[in-house]
Amino acid sequence: MLGLTATFIRLTEGELCEVIHDGGEGNIRGNQLINIDKSWDAIAFLISNQQYDYDEQPIAKLIFGTHDLCEYSDSEVCYILPEEVKAFNRHLSQLSDEMLYNRLDFEFMETHNVYPNIWDNEAEKEQVWKYLLHWISEVRTFYQKASANNEAIITYIT
Repeated sequence: MLGLTATFIRLTEGELCEVIHDGGEGNIRGNQLINIDKSWDAIAFLISNQQYDYDEQPIAKLIFGTHDLCEYSDSEVCYILPEEVKAFNRHLSQLSDEMLYNRLDFEFMETHNVYPNIWDNEAEKEQVWKYLLHWISEVRTFYQKASANNEAIITYIT
């Protein structure tokens, strides 16, 4: 089943400068990349405290990026500077699993068309939570590594 997935790439500030200079082209190390499947919108929704207007919720930018870079495959490619990565990492570390779980409101998420639109069966809440928690943990780990290494992040959804 096809759908929109989000990809994050960690890179040094020097590598980011090269990518920016080359208009989004560049050599990216594959071991610095994760794809968080279709969980991106739900994660943005949960970390933004159920606010769907992401422009008004700066924390959601850790999914969508803070600065425009280029277009790729009909997608906006954005980046996050190392100091912003550190701030996002601090914020993520303050959001407990329990806090995020308590924000998991299927009816509200279905009403707001949160992707991937799997919110119509409350009986599957625990299974969906396991799926989301897996990707939330991956995002946390990714940001922790980027923060510890003073790295930037490129984000895109395709």
